[in-house]
Amino acid sequence: MRRMSDAPLNDLSAAAERFATVDDTAPVSAPSAVERALPPVLGTLLGGLLLAALGGLTGVLSLGFAAVAAGLVVGGGAAYGLIQLAEQARRRESAAAASRQRERAARHAAGSELVEAIGGALAHVDRLDAERARLHGKVDRLERQLTAKERKIARLQAFDAERRTLEPAPADDPMAGQLTFDAVSE
Repeated sequence: MRRMSDAPLNDLSAAAERFATVDDTAPVSAPSAVERALPPVLGTLLGGLLLAALGGLTGVLSLGFAAVAAGLVVGGGAAYGLIQLAEQARRRESAAAASRQRERAARHAAGSELVEAIGGALAHVDRLDAERARLHGKVDRLERQLTAKERKIARLQAFDAERRTLEPAPADDPMAGQLTFDAVSE
């Protein structure tokens, strides 16, 4: 009997292990407390400085030109900082979305591989079932042949036993077991 390969079983085990090791949670770096608090703080500073600079420009506040210019520069710097923070948050969200997309793609690929391995294992089981059915048929045929031969032998033995009972017994020759003078002299 030929031995079928265990390759589909190994493929199935490897695919299941790869599927199980794909992590559902993407490693996304959460913003720190400072990064979360920085936009509102800078926004508040920006608003205050711009109001002060505008108040100095319109004459509502008695500020010197240097204070108004410094307020406008600091307000512009704060606006630039807010834009940079927004861009950084957008990049982080984009990286997190790309990471989730790669994770979904990896999970989908691992799932497809697992389904393919299961299909291969099922095909292997079907081949083994067909081989088993063929071998069972061969065993059944050999058993029928053996049974037929045993019946034939039983008929021959019965015929031989009947023949022996119907034939006369062979006559015993009194001289058959004795040595003769001629046989001894030679």
